[in-house]
Amino acid sequence: MIKKISVEQVEIGMYIVDTDRTWLDLPFFRTRFAVTSAKQVATLREYCRFVCIDTAKGKDISDSPPAGAIPSSADLDTTTWEGCYAAVRLGYADVLRRVAAENTLDFATVDKLAAELEQGISPDSGRVWGGLMRATQPDPAAKAVNAAALALVWGLATGLSAEALRHLGSGALLLDIGLQRLPDAIRAAERPLDVGETALFRQHPQCGRDMLLAASDVPAEVLDIVLNHHERADGSGYPRGLGGGDLSRAGQIAAMAAECEDLCWEHAGRPAMSGLQALASIYNAGARLFDGDLTADFVRALGVWPPGCLVELAGGELAVVGDIPASEFGALSLRPVTNSAKELLDFAADPNRTVRVSASEIVRILSLADPIARFVRYYLRQCGGH
Repeated sequence: MIKKISVEQVEIGMYIVDTDRTWLDLPFFRTRFAVTSAKQVATLREYCRFVCIDTAKGKDISDSPPAGAIPSSADLDTTTWEGCYAAVRLGYADVLRRVAAENTLDFATVDKLAAELEQGISPDSGRVWGGLMRATQPDPAAKAVNAAALALVWGLATGLSAEALRHLGSGALLLDIGLQRLPDAIRAAERPLDVGETALFRQHPQCGRDMLLAASDVPAEVLDIVLNHHERADGSGYPRGLGGGDLSRAGQIAAMAAECEDLCWEHAGRPAMSGLQALASIYNAGARLFDGDLTADFVRALGVWPPGCLVELAGGELAVVGDIPASEFGALSLRPVTNSAKELLDFAADPNRTVRVSASEIVRILSLADPIARFVRYYLRQCGGH
């Protein structure tokens, strides 16, 4: 008998006959196969929302452990980034299930998962980036681990201390833990929330902090990250409308990581962005909503150059990354803005000029907090260059 089930119900021993993705979109050699490892379960949960199983060839859902149970991650190769990511995601999904079932949070386990994730972040941060943006449907564990991984890459790039990194990783995993206190109708809504629901939703950072205060040995830095991850530098955030001067460095990093991750998912009335589009949105908001220097640090750490960012080349020229780069990691299409002497180019003389360069030719990305960057952006707007 063929059954359609949620991917969260997939267990070792089931036989997959179909998914909600095409074969080309999945990293499996066959479209029909028996699930034999926790790694396969984690991969299906990363890529799919629903699958179809054949109960004549494998385990039926009625034979499985209770809904939400997850397999052991013992057979995952946690020496690789992919294996570490899958193991931490499975571990955090279990943390969330325990919170839902018992209304208690084991912070020591969260702290351990954050440490494991930090160890798994390879020096090749671009590989981390690519691994985060492949899943197509959000789930709370995936979103938390994605945000934490991005925050840790950011923190490593900005030189945070070992203790600050540990707090950053734990806090980023727990950013949305307060959503567990909200009604399902709000937490899982696939429609725009009304005014009252929005006001309640905006209390989830405070709810999260309250939950952590009830747990044991949660550092003040983690409480700060969870409470302030929706605050913005211009005071437009929530729940308290704080400005940039009131926000910690780690809190701002976690906020940007969470925003970047969230933009990659579809929300009611808003389509999902690609990873590059999300990163471009964060960079371009860096002069207003976020810390411009921190956004530049993150782009530099990833080595992924989003459209619209201003860069300096090895020869001294300034250029802006084009709207449609060849790839996230290959040659880039740039529009020159100055010559090597930093003299502005005349766009009227050559309005469509572009150059192709490799990422190795970029020596730095300019923060939008940089006066030079602000002037160049103003010049580009005035002449219609961008």
